[in-house]
Amino acid sequence: MNDYIEMKSSDEKYDTVAIIDAGSHFAKVIDRRIRELNINTDMLPLDTPANVIKSKGYRAVVITGGPVSVNDESVSQYDAEIFRIGLPIFGICYGMQAINKSFGGSVDSGIVREDGQFTINVDSTSEIFSGLKEQQKVLMTHYEEVKDVAPSFKIIARSGNVIAGKLRAKIVVLQEPLE
Repeated sequence: MNDYIEMKSSDEKYDTVAIIDAGSHFAKVIDRRIRELNINTDMLPLDTPANVIKSKGYRAVVITGGPVSVNDESVSQYDAEIFRIGLPIFGICYGMQAINKSFGGSVDSGIVREDGQFTINVDSTSEIFSGLKEQQKVLMTHYEEVKDVAPSFKIIARSGNVIAGKLRAKIVVLQEPLE
């Protein structure tokens, strides 16, 4: 049985974003940062069905990171239909990997685990990184990585040889959030 937690009731003058929580220790920070923009959020479990998201009238979806692997079938899985309901989607870490896998890419265990502060190189001509310096310091905590990029996605950030961000119309994914 799914538990859907509405953190704050929707107010007509504000948009509401669904945060699909894959177990990230940053989920509350993500929630707070979105709310600081006067946007309501509802924190939902990873296995929330796409029809629930669509029926509640969310304006966008954020999928957080988490300790689970998109390749581990023994854990709760996301509903891949979320990516086909026409909403803008921002995937972070696990969210990036789930989106990549759902659109035909592959995710595998990395050669080196990245924990701590790292410098990534971003495509400052991409809309999401516009106006930023090409090198950005980020906090990373991950072992899995995108091996093959899903067709129709463009790489917009890298950590060395590791893909740290991709872009497709209405879908943005990052390995780790920029602070």
